[in-house]
Amino acid sequence: MRRIILILLSTLALSCTVQAKTPFEQIDNAVSKHQSYVAFTDKQLSCLELSQVLSAYFASNINSSFIERTFNAHDEDNNGLFDGIDIQYKYDISENKRIIEFINSKENELISKVLNMPQREQVSYIYRYFCRKFKYDEELHSDIYYLYKYNKGICCSFSYAFKRLMDKLDIPCRLELNNGRTHQWNSIFIDGKWQKIDITDGIRLYETGFPNAEMRAFLK
Repeated sequence: MRRIILILLSTLALSCTVQAKTPFEQIDNAVSKHQSYVAFTDKQLSCLELSQVLSAYFASNINSSFIERTFNAHDEDNNGLFDGIDIQYKYDISENKRIIEFINSKENELISKVLNMPQREQVSYIYRYFCRKFKYDEELHSDIYYLYKYNKGICCSFSYAFKRLMDKLDIPCRLELNNGRTHQWNSIFIDGKWQKIDITDGIRLYETGFPNAEMRAFLK
């Protein structure tokens, strides 16, 4: 058996189609049950395929906040394709539940403030809240638990947290990635078209101190 250590970076590809019994779904099922190993039962994965699945998982699932981004990947047949991965957890099961409740409480608090607003005002309020509340984390913590607990994050945690709120408000929202795969932002469908929202740029603009500077990165 050959083992290869995969270190997942937040800059990897984020596209993944989730179907029944896909590796994505198998990972999500294992993490939700706090299992330490995931066997890919339907298909062995190349290194690129596994990186894409893991990147998509970290970009779109709240449970990803509970696991480390370093994995042992198993190649049982020594054919260069992976049969499964080991999962390392940051917290125990009871702590995971507490973290989910904490994140949901933060989200629900924000949503309660915008429920009676028109859609565009909802988006604007949450965007400005993010720009004024959060700071860029030079230590590069990328999960939304850290974001809400310490008010610090990076582009992927900003955009993921924003998308979760848009989903709860039934506002179409996408995660976007640049060609170099080094930066992530959101697009939302509003006023009949897809428009860009870059919270990382908005935070940097807000920190210049100019009045409403963050709005230069809103709906472009």
